[in-house]
Order: sequence, then C-alpha cells, then structure tokens
Amino acid sequence: MEINSWSIGRLLNTAARMNERYENERLKAHGITHSGLTLLRVLSDRSAVAQARLAAVLHIQPQTVGKTVERLELRGFVHRVRDQEDRRVLLVELTAIGRQLLSTLEAEEEEFDRSTGLANQNLRAALENVIVSLHPAVSNVDQQQAGLANSELISLSASVRGDRQSA
Repeated sequence: MEINSWSIGRLLNTAARMNERYENERLKAHGITHSGLTLLRVLSDRSAVAQARLAAVLHIQPQTVGKTVERLELRGFVHRVRDQEDRRVLLVELTAIGRQLLSTLEAEEEEFDRSTGLANQNLRAALENVIVSLHPAVSNVDQQQAGLANSELISLSASVRGDRQSA
C-alpha cells in the first residue's frame, strides 16, 4: 500500500509515533523526558509554583510531579524551596541551568520544525483543530477543582505547545 493512499488518520498516527520517537531520542540526549520538558515550559512562565499546583495545571497526579521534579532537581534544572507562608508547601523554581536547557531544546525544536515543514502555519492550524475537536472540553467543575482561570488555561496551552508568542 502506497503512502499516498493512506487515510488521514493513519498518516496522523504514523507521523505522531515517528515524531514521538525522534523527540524521545533528542530529549534523552539532554537527560530529560517529555514530561520533564513540559514541566520546565510551565515553570518558565511563572516564578515559584507549588508541586500540588503543578499537578493540577498539568492534569497529572501529585506523585508523578514529585518524581519528575526529583529527576529534574538531581540534574540541576529546578530546585525546591519551602513556601515562607506555609512551610508544608514545596515550591518549584526553574534554575539558570534549566532555563538554558529549555532555550537549547526550543531552538532545536524550531530548527526541526523548519527543516521538516512542521513550521507551516496551515499545518499547525489543522493539527490544533484536530486536537480541539477530539479533546473533550474541560468542564467548569474541572477548572474549579484545579483552580484554573480561563487565561491560565490559554497560557498553559501555549506553554505546552511551545508557542511563546501566544503565552
């Protein structure tokens, strides 16, 4: 079967798997995982953030955030400090080394996108449309439980996409 006869779904799935493998290898070379990169992106737009808040923003379990933060801290990409107002709360901050790594990774990503045609704005708009169409809307209850304002959801979406101009 020729690639030009594949369904759009098959093309999208194949491209996503291939991109994920490439991304994983690229990140592995820098000693970071995809979840670690996502966490760095979220931290880059904020000062210190409580681990519980990171879990809510990223829609993952607090234990998962804790493990990811621990790995990033061991590499010097983030550090944790106690909240001065509530000593029970651990705040996570991006370090200078973490910012430098994030800058390097984003430059690599931009170059890859340019060299493969992924920087095409029409393709980006189409993929965003697919994601929005397939992803169930976040209900008001979920937003309230996570304590997220609409502007923060937009900012998170931009951060996860890596679109610094929209954030």
